[in-house]
Amino acid sequence: MLESAISSIDASGLRYRGFPVEELAASATFEEVAWLLLTGSPASKGELAGAQAELHAGAAVPSLVWQALAALPTETPPMARMQAALPLLALTVPELREGADVPELQRALRLLGAFPVLAGSAARGMPVDFPLLAAAGAGTAIRFLTQARGEPVSAADARALEQVFILYADHELNASTFTGRVAASTRADLVSAVLAALCALRGPLHGGVDRYVRSMLAAAEQEGAESVVDRYLKAGSLLPGFGHAVYRGVDPRGVIMRDLARRLAPAAGLTGLLELTEAIERSATRRGIPAFNVDLFTVVVYRALGIPDALSTLVFATARLAGWCAHILEQYADNRLIRPRAAYIGPPARHWLPSAAST
Repeated sequence: MLESAISSIDASGLRYRGFPVEELAASATFEEVAWLLLTGSPASKGELAGAQAELHAGAAVPSLVWQALAALPTETPPMARMQAALPLLALTVPELREGADVPELQRALRLLGAFPVLAGSAARGMPVDFPLLAAAGAGTAIRFLTQARGEPVSAADARALEQVFILYADHELNASTFTGRVAASTRADLVSAVLAALCALRGPLHGGVDRYVRSMLAAAEQEGAESVVDRYLKAGSLLPGFGHAVYRGVDPRGVIMRDLARRLAPAAGLTGLLELTEAIERSATRRGIPAFNVDLFTVVVYRALGIPDALSTLVFATARLAGWCAHILEQYADNRLIRPRAAYIGPPARHWLPSAAST
């Protein structure tokens, strides 16, 4: 079993370095949570100011990166753009180059600064530029949301996205985090290990689950919540947005995400979508389906914030980058090559007989 001091999941819920995620989502900033995950302790005023300076420096993505991304085919999916962007960053940002004599914490902060600018603009391929983004205090949520929407954003919307980021910041040894740690255990550099994690996140059974939630909601708009839930059950299919590999009860992140959806939907004109999602939740509960998870209400929240559906997995990635970096740094600090064994189930031992053609 791999030991970690970063996050824990048990009957009491999800905690980052011992702090309940509910408390962090209610009163911490994403930058404070990222520092907590990376270092193990809450940031002092001076440490937070230093971290903000590193994030601000990282947000200045080199023009060569944008030029290279602009040369990609216009139909390149946003996640593929990010997969292409990370190696480019490692080649053009001195602090991110492999072998650079830079503290790993500084390297992680520079990457955390660049990521939301690239991720938020991935749907259009090029960034937007507003005075707000030039401010040293502009947070991760402001940078991502401004790039995603292509216009300045309100403090209330930025705070809502910040809470989403906090919910997704870490989740113990999920598939992408474990992939990043495996890469780090080979002593791959930080950007390479993060790229490995990002590739794992791209899969529809991990970071892409919300696409199935969108499909379910689209079907429910046509045939009703009850009918859709019945159809999934009759087909023996898992209901998207319900159940979890780790939680046996309620996913605490899902409850907070539902509260965000209820707060944001009316002003965004999405009351109907919210009610439809809640109807699916009620129908599933009546049928004894495991409790909903954090993914169910993300469609309502993201659309209420004006985030294109195509960027949904990159919302996840921007948040989880904090956890990935924390786990990679933890792996570096006490490293042992992660080399699982396989339970062989193939043919029994046998002998090779040369063919006539080879004799």
